[in-house]
Amino acid sequence: LFVTMKLLHPAFPSCFLLTLLSLWTTASETHAVSTGTPAISATSFLQDLMHRYGEGDSLTLQQLKALLNRLDVGVGRDNVTWPPEGPRNLSTCFSSGALFAAHNLSDQSRIGRSEFQDFCPTILQQLDSRACASENQENEEDEQTQAGGPSPVEVWGFGFLSVSVINLASLLGVLVLPCTKKAFFSRVLTYFIALSIGTLLSNALFQLIPEVQ
Repeated sequence: LFVTMKLLHPAFPSCFLLTLLSLWTTASETHAVSTGTPAISATSFLQDLMHRYGEGDSLTLQQLKALLNRLDVGVGRDNVTWPPEGPRNLSTCFSSGALFAAHNLSDQSRIGRSEFQDFCPTILQQLDSRACASENQENEEDEQTQAGGPSPVEVWGFGFLSVSVINLASLLGVLVLPCTKKAFFSRVLTYFIALSIGTLLSNALFQLIPEVQ
C-alpha cells in the first residue's frame, strides 16, 4: 500500500514526516504551557508579605513592627532629642515609633496595601543608609554621649569646687577643741575611734573579697 501511494504521489513521505513533526512540536508547547510556572506579577511580592506578616490584606502596627525588627529597621532609641530647627539627618537609625509617627500611624491603625506601599520607601532608605547596622549604631551612641556630656570648663570647675569643699570640711575639727575639757568628750572620742576602726576594716574587707574570688 505504501509503495502504491508513493507511486501515486511521490512527495507523500515528505509531507507525512512534516505533518508528524508539526504535531509533535505543538504538543510539546502545549505541555510546557500547561505544566509551566504561573506568571509573576508586581503585586505577587506584596501579597506574599501581607500573607506572611498580616491578616488578609492588612497589617496591624505590631505586625509591621515585627517585620521591621526582622530587617533590623526601626531599632533606634525613642529618647533621642533633635534640634527644633534645621534639616534632620535621615541617615540616622530611627525608632519604630518615630517612623510610625512620620506616617501618622497609631496603635489602632490598620496598614493596607496602599499604606504599606507608602511605607516601603522608608524601609528602603533605612536599609540603604545602613543607619541601624551595629557598628553605625555604636558610633552614633558615642557621638550622642559626647554631645550630651559636660564641657571641659564644667569638668574643671566642678572638680575644683568639690576639692575645695572637702578641704574646708577638714577645718571643722577646730570646732571640737572647745569640747575637749567637757566630761562627755572621752565617750564621744571613744565612739569615733570605734567608728574609724570599723570603717577602715570594712573597707579593707570589701577590697580584698573581689581579689579572692
